[in-house]
Amino acid sequence: MIKVNAHILNYLSSYANINVIATLENAFKHGINPTKPSFIHIDLTATSKGKIEFICTNSNHPKSSDDKTPGGIGLQQVRKRLEHTYAGRYTWVYGITPQDNTIYKSAITIEPTL
Repeated sequence: MIKVNAHILNYLSSYANINVIATLENAFKHGINPTKPSFIHIDLTATSKGKIEFICTNSNHPKSSDDKTPGGIGLQQVRKRLEHTYAGRYTWVYGITPQDNTIYKSAITIEPTL
């Protein structure tokens, strides 16, 4: 199931959407399994004061130990882009739930320029 909530009270033209695209790509790559229950929940909020919050939560279906393809490059690029574009104005919290490793969450908050 894919669920999208968007609460946009301000124009987002200045938001570097490549960060959203990379996060969504990871959600579809690791969060959807054709034989297991899967979900992706996307929340995007932009306030009238310019604060942006993007939260993507998805089921976690990790690669098998036999899969030797490299990983983590997308996350490194998101960090670099955030730092380059929003240095000192963003927070990014991401990871897998420690309780059971079944949910991955990525939350990006960007504060407005003063």
